[in-house]
Amino acid sequence: MLYAPLWNYTLGLPGLIYTPGTPAASPARLTSSGRAANKTEAYTSVANLLSATAQKMFGGDWYDRFHFEFLELSLGNLLGDQVRTMWVWNAYRSAKNLTARVETGMDGITVTGPSPVTAWSPLEQRSYSFTISLSGPPTIAGSLALTFTTAGTTTIPISGSRVVPWLWMPDWGQPVLERVEWLTDVLPARKGQEQRRALRLNPRKSAEFAVVTMDDDRRRMELALFGWGARTWGLPLWWDGTDLQAVAVAGSSTLTLAADTRDFAAGKPAVLVASTTSYETVEVASALAGSVTLSRPLLSQWPIGTRVYPMRPAVIDQQVGIDRFTGNASSQRMRFLMTEPAAYASATATTYLSYPVLDQQPNWASAPSLEYSRQLDVIDALVGIRLQDDESGLPVARQRLRWTFSSRQQIDAWRKLLYALRGRQGPFWVPTYTADVKCVATIDTTAAAIDIGNVKYTELVGVVSGRRDIRIKLLNGAVYFRRITSAAALSSTVERLTISSALGVTVQPADIDLISFMTLCRMDADAQEFSWWSGEVMETQSMLKSFRDDV
Repeated sequence: MLYAPLWNYTLGLPGLIYTPGTPAASPARLTSSGRAANKTEAYTSVANLLSATAQKMFGGDWYDRFHFEFLELSLGNLLGDQVRTMWVWNAYRSAKNLTARVETGMDGITVTGPSPVTAWSPLEQRSYSFTISLSGPPTIAGSLALTFTTAGTTTIPISGSRVVPWLWMPDWGQPVLERVEWLTDVLPARKGQEQRRALRLNPRKSAEFAVVTMDDDRRRMELALFGWGARTWGLPLWWDGTDLQAVAVAGSSTLTLAADTRDFAAGKPAVLVASTTSYETVEVASALAGSVTLSRPLLSQWPIGTRVYPMRPAVIDQQVGIDRFTGNASSQRMRFLMTEPAAYASATATTYLSYPVLDQQPNWASAPSLEYSRQLDVIDALVGIRLQDDESGLPVARQRLRWTFSSRQQIDAWRKLLYALRGRQGPFWVPTYTADVKCVATIDTTAAAIDIGNVKYTELVGVVSGRRDIRIKLLNGAVYFRRITSAAALSSTVERLTISSALGVTVQPADIDLISFMTLCRMDADAQEFSWWSGEVMETQSMLKSFRDDV
């Protein structure tokens, strides 16, 4: 008999196949170099080696036991009905009987396969099929135990969570709110410096929106809130929805759609929605700019224009209020808390002195607010003179800015910047976006100075943190960042600011749009909220806080 190595694709592991032949009568004779004297002896030597080692190496590992495709079935977040199969191989060289099959905690799970008493021939492989339905307890905690003659009992635990898609769409007459929240530990110093550390790798996310339902949709939704209100739901990311651009046929694993700047992520679920009763959940394998590849083929065909949403597991907030318009119509404000951290790519487009610059023009439809506060040490006995000391010597500036973004590219850039800043942790430069000084003379190509109208900068402020960095924006859109290194009053009407380097171009006063001071700031809150008016238009506002920097 001869044994030859072969890759066993069924098991996914190297195995042996048995082929008939005539074994060598004696070991092959080797030369002094260790090589066989001829090809026949070399072949015989290898055959004898394999024959001698095969039983020793694989007899105890492969044979005289049962092999299972897996020893645990972990379903994760179950978003739709699934079917999983498991092969079981009798590696005994004799027949074995299945004497017991015990199913525990299998509500909503159907198992098909051999039942007691079934005879398994030597080296026979059989399969079990698990059909897992969304109907059943929210937590899946079952097991399948199989007992074989003289082989003992093997128990396959089954775990997971049933996640029901939430398909009652928001009322876009009101904005859909997306909220991301980091967690930062901030340690301030008396002089105004800060030490900050992030306590979360990724932020938590929540979503809030209004839902108006009527007739059967209302009845189903209210029953779902009553019966399944505490379950985990698959929440579509409404703001990231997009349309199919080509027919998706049943059995296909590719969706043609605009996935760029939308949160379709590998290993995460998505849903195709025609109505609250017509939908299909899928799992994303990979996402490109113009298509999404699925982990499993589609079960149904979907026409062009079908709405596709990324989806994330979420739970409903504790309290839901329902306003009834009539006996057939109601309105409610839903708030969902995502159960997974909200990962997203981070990036910064513009930097100055190694820190990002918040260079997105704010929306002046609502006036930006600015306030100054100081860290004062006050001594007041109430009966004498009141004394106070400015500990840092500089005010803390808080300004509230609002932005409106009208393209997916702008929204994507803003989100990536926020993820780079990580809430209150990351510092960034914030211009005032106002005309803080006015240029009164031509700036030459090689000149490292700017003559401005005398606003008593030298006398009132001087070169200090928060008023030594400027943003120069020209009418042609060019932007320059420079540091003021010194200042001097040339006359009662003109001051000269010496800057860190020349602009490299000749600039006339009429060419300048704004010269604004820049301050190194951070977010004043870890939570950031986005108001979505549609998938293409988003508004947001933030409170920004300055601190004393040593940059």
